[in-house]
Amino acid sequence: MASLKAMLGMFPKTSQYEADRIALQEEYDAFRQFAESQELKEYLELKDKVNSSEFVQRKNQIRSQKFSDTEEYRKEREYLQLKKAKDIKLYFKTKASGSYKNYLEVEGSEELKEFENLSEFLKSPDFLKIKEYSAQSPRKKFEQSELFNTLKQYEEQKNSSRIRNYYKFKKLRGYHYFKEAENSRQLEEYRELEKFAGSDEYFKARNTLSKSDFKRSDEFAKYQQFRTLSKAKEIKNYLKLLDSPYYNDFDEIRNSKELEAFKELEKYIQSVEFKNEKQKIEKQKFEDTEEYLIEKEFNRLKQTGKFQQYFKFKKSKEFANMNQLENSERLQHYEELGVFVQSEAFKKVKDFMALPAAKKYETSDEYALEQRYLTLEKSEKITTYFKQLKSDKFSELKKWELTFEEDFTANKLDRKKWITRYFWGNALLKESYALSHEKHFFTDGDNLEFDDTALRIVTRKEKATGKAWNPTVGFFPKEFNYTSGLISTGNSFRQRYGTFEAKIRLSSSYPVNHAFWMISEKIVPHIDIMKADKKLSMNAYWGNPDEKNGIRKKISNLKRARFTNDYFIYSLEWLENTLTWKINGVTVATSTTGIPREPMYLLLSSGLYKDTNGTTLPAELAIDWVRCYQKKAE
Repeated sequence: MASLKAMLGMFPKTSQYEADRIALQEEYDAFRQFAESQELKEYLELKDKVNSSEFVQRKNQIRSQKFSDTEEYRKEREYLQLKKAKDIKLYFKTKASGSYKNYLEVEGSEELKEFENLSEFLKSPDFLKIKEYSAQSPRKKFEQSELFNTLKQYEEQKNSSRIRNYYKFKKLRGYHYFKEAENSRQLEEYRELEKFAGSDEYFKARNTLSKSDFKRSDEFAKYQQFRTLSKAKEIKNYLKLLDSPYYNDFDEIRNSKELEAFKELEKYIQSVEFKNEKQKIEKQKFEDTEEYLIEKEFNRLKQTGKFQQYFKFKKSKEFANMNQLENSERLQHYEELGVFVQSEAFKKVKDFMALPAAKKYETSDEYALEQRYLTLEKSEKITTYFKQLKSDKFSELKKWELTFEEDFTANKLDRKKWITRYFWGNALLKESYALSHEKHFFTDGDNLEFDDTALRIVTRKEKATGKAWNPTVGFFPKEFNYTSGLISTGNSFRQRYGTFEAKIRLSSSYPVNHAFWMISEKIVPHIDIMKADKKLSMNAYWGNPDEKNGIRKKISNLKRARFTNDYFIYSLEWLENTLTWKINGVTVATSTTGIPREPMYLLLSSGLYKDTNGTTLPAELAIDWVRCYQKKAE
């Protein structure tokens, strides 16, 4: 049933209706955008915080807090107690003293390093050994010297059996003759004859020759010469000394390096140089040593005023106290407390605690948050938002979400959204066709034109050849006198339930038919959201086409003339139990029967179902935009 406004023809102007819708949508978009804004988020967070019991409690705490309740007070008190402590007072008194100043000057100085090096040296085994050595008797000094070791070495060599036997052999009577014979021609001849007398040659002659022949032989003559030489005084004396028990040692070392070294050593021991060196060692005093000079320099440094004061300070209780506190946790804690109580942060807290309760709160972060909250609460954006939130101004917009939109701003057809044939012609034939009672043929987009971001479906008087469909005979070729156009979302978009609308301008070119309609897989269900024939009708068809009189319908008509040559927004609200048709928001028809249950797709088309004399052609259906919505899930 149409509303009273529809029956009285009271439709708002499309421009105003659309402007109001756009304004409401923009207002709603702004509302939603603000609902997600940081400003609103901040306000709500502040509202929860400022109105919380914790915040109120904290506010009261700030107003009532005292300095004696603070950590700053505790630290200041601890600092003052430590400042009065004996060890800390003594520490800083010591630090300010002249003794400490002198200590710093000496500590780390080159003089102290030299002193410490000297002190270490005076404690060293080398120094103590020299000092102890210098205090001994001349004999003891000599016995510890290398010179004594040399003398000892000489005595040991002198008393060795080989050396002693060497010299004993040389002292034997006849040594003079031995020495002369040793290298004489006589001894050489004797050795040769001695060798012959023991040879095989000699014994062979003696044993093979007759006694008389042997005495006449050279062998015998040589033997007799050997006997004569062996009785000679020189040879007998030489051979006698060879049998001496001293000879072997004499012979072994007489030309040796050992004997040569001994003689050199003996020469040194018996020299004036050795005697002088010995006297020097025996007479040596500590005062003559380098070590004495080092000790003297150490004692000189030790006796200087700054060193005496330095060592006295190091032994003092002040120094011990300073060392105990230096780098200690106690001193570090005291100094940290001192820095803290001198800090701006501490002074700020102490000054703050001296303020009246109200002033304390005004300086707090909580007060700043509260003021920010009150400022936001009074802001126009916040007050407007909550007014809108409480009103039902956006109740309809909140229910719906956009599922399909086309505004034709590209000035060409979006082939991803639209096809330009009946769905089954496109799906089965891959070409266009018309129904047998239709006078027009739907071209493949040739009758679509774009102008000022609007699509115009133009119906023309012109010849065309194509297929036609008859349920009885099927497809057959047909000559058409008219052409027109159709767009469909059969391939791209189908929806069950929702709001489907388009901004359309009709021409006053009857009998040209303009339609904004919906269909599913079969001939029914079929809904005309708007069909402009002789009248402007809103129709619903349902039922079983295979039964006689099986198709049922709901038809509502308005006069076509009042809706021509201007844009109107035609919409269908399809709910589970209701179909509602509207023009510019005004309800023009409703139905509670024949409600489709399957998804349907959109079609917009123009055409002729009866011949015209041509004066009304070309005729156009102008579409500014198409939109579909779906109810949001609860």
